[in-house]
Amino acid sequence: MGYQIFKVKMRDGTSYPFLTGNIVDFPDFPEGYSTDDVVEVYPHEGRYEFGLRRSRSFKWCFYVKE
Repeated sequence: MGYQIFKVKMRDGTSYPFLTGNIVDFPDFPEGYSTDDVVEVYPHEGRYEFGLRRSRSFKWCFYVKE
């Protein structure tokens, strides 16, 4: 029931604050950016910034191995 907050700095110098659930695998990067553009991640930063980005939509997939 928690969350993760962090700031991501991109290669071009821009940075974006993110607020996600405990699933941080799928951040919703702005259009035109990908993981290849990330140069630094600052945990616990960006809390008071406007425009917090969230996680991309995803679905859980559970299975039973028999």
